[in-house]
Amino acid sequence: MEYFKRILPAGNPTKRETHLSRAAKTAIGILESQPGAEFAEGTWWPVFNSVTYMTDHLLGRSQDTRLTSAWYGSNRDLKLRALTEAVKMAEAA
Repeated sequence: MEYFKRILPAGNPTKRETHLSRAAKTAIGILESQPGAEFAEGTWWPVFNSVTYMTDHLLGRSQDTRLTSAWYGSNRDLKLRALTEAVKMAEAA
């Protein structure tokens, strides 16, 4: 939960500590149903992959907007943050 709060924080700063954002809830919801969820169970890979799957396949209005955002836009930056945080948390474990 802490990972998703850091990567996908709630919009209201007063609720960030206790509430999950809608995007965080979506990523958690697909954690076990995303393609490849059965691989590397118990590692940070499925957690990180839920963020990439959500940004690349579920968010956005069309395939073109998802692709543009994934390659050049805000979703690119989000995926880089998600990877960095997953590596950091894995190394701390």
